[in-house]
Amino acid sequence: MTVWPLILFASSVQLTEVYQGCEGPDAGDDYFELTNLGSETVTVADYRYDDESADYVKSQLLSTVTLEPGESAIWLVKWESQWDTQAQAADNFRYYWPEFDGKVGWVLDGSGIGQAGDAVHIWEGSGAFVDALVVPSSGGERTRTPQGWSYLGVGGAVQSLPAGDAQIPCIGSPGVYFLPGDTNGDAHVNFSDLLAIISGWAQPADAPLDQNGDGLISIDDLLMVLSAWDA
Repeated sequence: MTVWPLILFASSVQLTEVYQGCEGPDAGDDYFELTNLGSETVTVADYRYDDESADYVKSQLLSTVTLEPGESAIWLVKWESQWDTQAQAADNFRYYWPEFDGKVGWVLDGSGIGQAGDAVHIWEGSGAFVDALVVPSSGGERTRTPQGWSYLGVGGAVQSLPAGDAQIPCIGSPGVYFLPGDTNGDAHVNFSDLLAIISGWAQPADAPLDQNGDGLISIDDLLMVLSAWDA
């Protein structure tokens, strides 16, 4: 299933991942990821968050994080969290996601992201809408890309350390934005990406040329480029 943009974006900051935990005990708080897809540095200051209720009046403040062009950061949602401070929550998250080395923000008392279906809505402090992403009811991680779910080893997706009595690991790509079909990191899928796939045809490759994580450039990678084509 594909999650498509709800509007045409005026903002260069977009939601690129939502994590509402995995089934059973898991590692760390819920989070959402924002990525600066523009060419200028953006300071995410006075931005606000709400879940599927989409109520700006009841929305919660995001801590301030500066994003360089192309940079992603995550915001942990403090909901039934055992941590009293952003530093404690961030340290816990980094422990369970040791491959993550990005920036961590916090949403104090923000509504949790439900596994039974939910959404993330983001506004600027002025009330101007930034972005929204609907999360389906089947759990897991969701991105705005044609790929949809996170798969281990594809597009920067990694596995957390197991947590809880059930020792359940989760899969996500916190702090790493991956647009299927984008082979050069310009946040677009167009003729240059098609040429890159054709040039590497039938050759062993890693991401970002290897779109599906099988280690080889093939028809599957070509189809991912064509399905995400935007120019």
